[in-house]
Amino acid sequence: MARIADAFGGGADRLPADADGLARSVGGSASRANGFERGVDGLPSEPGCLDRDVDVLPSETSGLERGVDGFPSEPSGLDRGIDGFLSGSGGVRSEVDCLPEGERVGGLIWRREGFSRGVGVGSGPGAAGFLLPEVAMVSVLTIIPNWILRLIFRDTNCRYRSISVTDVFAAIMAAHGAIRPQVPVSPLERSGQLSQELGCEVWLKCDHLLPIGAFKVRGATNKIHVLGEAARKTGVVTASTGNHGMAAAWAGSRAGVPVTVYVPASAVRSKLDAIERLGGRLVVVDGPAIEAELQARRFGVEHGVPYISPYNDADIVAGQGTIGVEIAEQAGADVLDAVFVCVGGGGLAGGLGTAIKQLSPRTRVVGVWPRNSVCMLRALEAGRIVDVEEQPTLSDATAGAVEQGSITFPICQRVIDDRITVTEAEIAAAMRAVASAERWMVEGAAGVALAGLMQRKDEWRGKKVAVVLCGRNIGLDRFVQAVGGSTGMTTATAGT
Repeated sequence: MARIADAFGGGADRLPADADGLARSVGGSASRANGFERGVDGLPSEPGCLDRDVDVLPSETSGLERGVDGFPSEPSGLDRGIDGFLSGSGGVRSEVDCLPEGERVGGLIWRREGFSRGVGVGSGPGAAGFLLPEVAMVSVLTIIPNWILRLIFRDTNCRYRSISVTDVFAAIMAAHGAIRPQVPVSPLERSGQLSQELGCEVWLKCDHLLPIGAFKVRGATNKIHVLGEAARKTGVVTASTGNHGMAAAWAGSRAGVPVTVYVPASAVRSKLDAIERLGGRLVVVDGPAIEAELQARRFGVEHGVPYISPYNDADIVAGQGTIGVEIAEQAGADVLDAVFVCVGGGGLAGGLGTAIKQLSPRTRVVGVWPRNSVCMLRALEAGRIVDVEEQPTLSDATAGAVEQGSITFPICQRVIDDRITVTEAEIAAAMRAVASAERWMVEGAAGVALAGLMQRKDEWRGKKVAVVLCGRNIGLDRFVQAVGGSTGMTTATAGT
């Protein structure tokens, strides 16, 4: 499978490793001068100190081993992989899920303006005005309070180069085969009643019927599938308030991979119980969802355990994109005019949209947001990820901030054709409509997608459209309260 990393031009990732395991750098072949590898500038560092470029790492002579081999470092036991180790967004991005055999299938290497990331290297926060060597950063992270970490990694002006559509699509097609048979193809069913009421051909993509009751099982299964042997032994860690945690626990239990899920104390108890039933180990954190994420990332850094983001991860996006492949295959020659999908962190919309644009270019991708939670929408409007004040919403699975530097942002910029926001009353009405027409109880995020079509039904009269029912994980009491007119809303984190 083509590596997504190739989309980013000349970086250390394009050069082979030497036979002895040292990675080549942008400046040329690896050097052992003074016990250090060459950096981006191709110059060896001085004896006893690191090169001024962040991409420079000590060689084996200092007791550390890095490069495309992705092997664990000797003193800390931490894996290093093609996607690097630390990023400058929302805390620490720990891509320690690299394969020992030297390749992360579907992994991303991306460059930020201000500094580059090479093969198997660490990067500090560019926006904070300094770059720290990876080993030093790991030590610092163990003692810095979380509130300081949030300031250090803020980076509101971060921008990314375009990610190749071809390579993202290649990763999606690889995932389309990799997640079988654990994840079955979900039905695409025509709704006679909704078609009659809305004046268009309405087809429902029923991901709420998948294992764990949500589309998240796609990305989690793909992510677990591409883990290397080292990561399979150590297990993985993630942060979630619901569907993503359930999906990771489910996929991990079937692959024999231990999964630890950090959750905020405010999370819905029924979802936490489900995570434990599915085999996940819960760690409850006092404070909001972002606190759970920061602590999960810190745990990953300290213990060499891969952190899995709910959406900001190439393999997760590829897994979610399989839904678009299925829709295109199921629609066949009778091309859909549009696909309506809810948008949170952008993993679902970005992956689905990429597949649809490749397989059915005439089909428009319509992104729908709850009006109370529009982080990705405001980012798309501003051309960069910005802070947005959130309000409680029935669509808890799509609520919350999008972390700075998310790979889903440039993907969503490219694939979402139309943007709609819906009110809480419209979401509840859509949930009620699905229950009335199909006898299905779906969660708020699924209602968001249908609410978008219901709001714009006149624009799609006589057309053929698909609506993604992304999940069903809502308690009976809350569902009854919502469709009866009262929302019973809670807040959550994006893409959970």
